[in-house]
Amino acid sequence: ENNCRNIQITLDGIKEVHDKTRKFRNGKGSFDSVVNGIKLVQSSKELPPPIIRINITQNNYDRVIELIEYLETNKMTRCYVDFGIVFDSKISSGNSTFDEINIKGKMLNLWKVLKDKKFNFDVRPSRKWIYCGAYCENHITIDVDGSLYKCWDVVKEEEFKLGNIMNFNAIDVDKYTKWISRSIKVKDECGVCPYLPVCGFGCANLGYQQNGDINGCGCNKAKWLYDDQIRFIIENRG
Repeated sequence: ENNCRNIQITLDGIKEVHDKTRKFRNGKGSFDSVVNGIKLVQSSKELPPPIIRINITQNNYDRVIELIEYLETNKMTRCYVDFGIVFDSKISSGNSTFDEINIKGKMLNLWKVLKDKKFNFDVRPSRKWIYCGAYCENHITIDVDGSLYKCWDVVKEEEFKLGNIMNFNAIDVDKYTKWISRSIKVKDECGVCPYLPVCGFGCANLGYQQNGDINGCGCNKAKWLYDDQIRFIIENRG
């Protein structure tokens, strides 16, 4: 009825892992509620199979296979599994995040387990005109006080605040337009990079952190990941 074509639900590990970081306001873990929600969506005839987003850090990587086995045991294999690798940013940083060195080869085993257990997933690099949804016209991040931003990484930063959900007539159109019109000059680092077609200019927030401008190159240098994707496809074709 509302043209909803995808439903993504985040589950970051088995119960004891997920509940460490995904809590309700009262401190109670959300694992049981999230799993129940996934099962409800999966059982619906009107809704598409849910996408289970598993954000992977160095803290939970070693136990991701346990989560995959849990999903299999609980007959949730109709779901599509999408791994979200957490790289360093303003809201997620420190020893738990990945970089271009420690991500190399890490995903190959997880992809193999998904394949063996017949989950729906896709590792093929696809052409990207944009890096993420923050550059789309219909993408908005809403803070708990109703403040509006294009990117969740810049929440609470006044210079990136677009306005408030309670007053759409006061949206800062110039700030909004800057995000959706982001572009990279051909002469810049991104313009000569062979990974550009699958990267989509990189992260605007990283571009801002590294160059002082959201139009600057925002490369997280995770090129090993693309190489591993190609390797997995070639080794498992057919």
